[in-house]
Amino acid sequence: MNLSNQIINCFISKELRLFKEQFGSTIVTEIQDIRGLSIAWMCYYFKDYISYENTLAIIEFLDEVQEREDYNIKCWYRIPALQAAAFIFTSKIFYADKLVCNVGCMQSWARGLIIQSTGIIYPLLSFNNKYLRKSVELNIEYHQQYWEASILLYLNTRGSTKEKKIWIEQQLNLYEGGSCDEFLKIIKRSLYYEECVFINAWNRVESYIIFKLLSEHLIVNSQPDLFGELEIDLSKLIQKDNSHPLNTYLFNFDNK
Repeated sequence: MNLSNQIINCFISKELRLFKEQFGSTIVTEIQDIRGLSIAWMCYYFKDYISYENTLAIIEFLDEVQEREDYNIKCWYRIPALQAAAFIFTSKIFYADKLVCNVGCMQSWARGLIIQSTGIIYPLLSFNNKYLRKSVELNIEYHQQYWEASILLYLNTRGSTKEKKIWIEQQLNLYEGGSCDEFLKIIKRSLYYEECVFINAWNRVESYIIFKLLSEHLIVNSQPDLFGELEIDLSKLIQKDNSHPLNTYLFNFDNK
């Protein structure tokens, strides 16, 4: 296993172990949420580098949790990032649906992490996903926290501009007047809208990964030219990062 693979898989393995150890805690800490998002983020950007053992470990743990009798009581809000990771590996819509059906959950304290986890995999999601659509429409109807972010996420999924314009018109007809109406008109007119939910999450994740990697003895005690041995194409990684449309604070839905 080359150095790139070693670093990536060492990170995944250790973070998953810590995630499992903290999973049963009464209170879900912020660091636990960031840990889960970091695992999903690594899986999205380095999918081809993740070992079979780590892939299997993530999926097996997730399946075990989803089959628990108390899943719908105290587990569903703890694992959205791992559901995103499992979908990245398997492309099985089952995992994505289990995640996005909670984008419109009534618990505001859980909704942020769920939307951020969905944001990692949204380039792989279809605009016609009925569970995501229903969740976003619930957020609009009840004006729930992060309703704007969920709309931006939904409009950036895979689908035709025509379908998205029709959906926007439908929502405008339902919610004429008020903040929802004004927000949708901004999107419809292709004006820029500022939203920091996603880029703030990505920044926290990237900082966490950097700090954790630099705290590992493999890195700290390495020779100065260690990173010269990495076999990852940095320019391609940066290009992929920049091409993720949610990796910004300014959003523009181009209807042209």
